[in-house]
Amino acid sequence: MTPPPIEGVVFDVGNVLTRVSYDTISEQLGLHSPLSPADIHRHLVGTDLEFDSETGKYDSREHFRRIKDRIRADADWPYDQFVEEFKSGLEMTAEGEAALRFAAAYCRVFLMSNTGYLHALWIFEQEVMATLPEQHFFSFREGIMKPDPRLWDILFTRTGLQPEHCLFIDDHAENCTGAARLGVRTLNFRVDEGRLLELLQNRLR
Repeated sequence: MTPPPIEGVVFDVGNVLTRVSYDTISEQLGLHSPLSPADIHRHLVGTDLEFDSETGKYDSREHFRRIKDRIRADADWPYDQFVEEFKSGLEMTAEGEAALRFAAAYCRVFLMSNTGYLHALWIFEQEVMATLPEQHFFSFREGIMKPDPRLWDILFTRTGLQPEHCLFIDDHAENCTGAARLGVRTLNFRVDEGRLLELLQNRLR
């Protein structure tokens, strides 16, 4: 039996279309803190700071204030400098851009990312990610993070797509598993593996 055609590709962003280095971010923030980059990393990733920011519990200035408190940062560290340093570990890859362009020429494309406002701001500074996707589904705006199926309910409602007509690409297996339970076709991929364009071409052609 021929599978139904793919009408929409839903891309995760971090470590799929882009590289994310929290080591780089931690080193930058460490310029303003007595803590080591490794200690700062432990405060930033997988903690309440990350969860609350990425579910929109507060705005970016409050996020900055909480990070300053947590890492005992310099009192005179300006917010605008923090913003640029917090975006410093993000890099759009040529392979990611090529894959996004290919998918956009083939069908509808969307971004779905667990992210806070500041990294979403960086995403919109990259022209291809700002303009090629039809819609962006960001956890900080919806108050829901993958793999919560309610995020997919929002996507299906707003786009009119059916699960079986979607291909979802994400670097976390649990996010792919959650989507697959809904009938979405998935590709568990991490940027360091390379060949995203080739893998996508094989799925769409």
